[in-house]
Amino acid sequence: VAVSSAKHVSPKDWERLKQQLNGNLQPARPLAYPCFPQSGSSDAAQPTSACLTVQENYLNSSYRSSTYPGFFHTYNDGCVSNATDRCLLSPDNPSTQVSGIYSQALVSDYYIEITNAKDVQTAFHFARRTGVALSLKASGHDYLGRSSIKGSLALWTRTLRGMTYHASYPTGNGGNGTSSSVVQAVTLGAGVNVREAYTFADQSNVTLIGGSSSTVTVSGGWTLFGGHSVLFPRYGMGVDRVLEFQVVTPDGVLRTANAQENGDLFWALRGAGGAAFGVVLSTTIKVEPAMPLTVATISFPPSPTNQLPFLELLIKESVSWAAEGWGGPLGSSYAALIHPGLLDLNATARTFSTIADYARAQQQPQQPSNVSGSTANSNATANNTVPSINFLHFPTWRTFYETIIEPSGNPGIGQSNFANFRVMRKRMQMTSSGRKSLSALFSSLLAKGLQPQIPQTPPHLYPYVQGSTSVHPA
Repeated sequence: VAVSSAKHVSPKDWERLKQQLNGNLQPARPLAYPCFPQSGSSDAAQPTSACLTVQENYLNSSYRSSTYPGFFHTYNDGCVSNATDRCLLSPDNPSTQVSGIYSQALVSDYYIEITNAKDVQTAFHFARRTGVALSLKASGHDYLGRSSIKGSLALWTRTLRGMTYHASYPTGNGGNGTSSSVVQAVTLGAGVNVREAYTFADQSNVTLIGGSSSTVTVSGGWTLFGGHSVLFPRYGMGVDRVLEFQVVTPDGVLRTANAQENGDLFWALRGAGGAAFGVVLSTTIKVEPAMPLTVATISFPPSPTNQLPFLELLIKESVSWAAEGWGGPLGSSYAALIHPGLLDLNATARTFSTIADYARAQQQPQQPSNVSGSTANSNATANNTVPSINFLHFPTWRTFYETIIEPSGNPGIGQSNFANFRVMRKRMQMTSSGRKSLSALFSSLLAKGLQPQIPQTPPHLYPYVQGSTSVHPA
């Protein structure tokens, strides 16, 4: 069937689809649409109050993920290669008045708010009959803009927010070559985001290993592309922890995919990406008992001369940190590393003494800050204008997440930030020539005004079985 645009589908076909969905077919407009004057357009301008709501929430990730046309990055809203094919507000000042005629850009003309498998099956049948392309959005965080396709019929899964805790769930071979066993698990609908999942897991007295951004959905692209977390050095990637999917494949069949049933599909869904093999409705994931955490956060005010030496220290030291089970984000002027369990804080301070000493030397702290939790050698300040060194204990993952990660977990909302990813092989950090090459790379990035970010999230201590998932073995 040739792929066609939604604009080529007849009004009669759209009306028929709406009837089949019991009215659950909605026209879509870009998020910023209410703020555009509609001169030259057949659409009537929406009330000013609607524009004010969009302006006030334009950089709010919860608002964006709660509505179909709200995507995390603006290259899902508008075509970046065509300045006339977009409908955007200024991320610097969303209240700035806009002019001109709005464009539909990459936002679908119609979307279905998926409530069950039948909705997806109806959409697949419609696509086969009319040739219209389908796109799939959960929360709209995709860095490559694959949550929207120009001229497509969109399937939006955010409504699928059911959550179930399983005290005893059979794993089969668990997807990692182990024998059959029983574990604690949770089943999450495709629309459940990280914040909701962590809250539910905490209420069930378990720890869900998941992502950082509070509005990214657990069962969406985060898991299907592999899934990184600060706890992955010890507990594996997101796909390593999946026990089962409920998925509607393009032939319109609702399938269960696990280690025993539809094993090839189960393998493919764990890492090969997005909606490549169907629309996932729910995911069952292994969880860990509730656990305390030890956390080290170190930062200093960056200058043109103090970032490269710090990155060189990170290159040298981070291999041993990973071997000890530490994981977390690193950057040119900060490190935030997490270890499951309660470690001695003085010993933790010794582990990170090299980078802590470097941070302190950048500027003497002017006043101590009050940081919740048990601390050792803390001289942080809240405004990051002086060095900050903290070694902390947190009683649960949720308390740590809400205190440390969530406040800074949604950078780049409503902007076009193009991420460039590279895998930094461990062997490059273990030779002088490799470290020199990495230093040259970071130096060139800093010279261009860029600030490298290094997620220290390889499954270093996890007993991964080669080929057990479809994640690239890099």
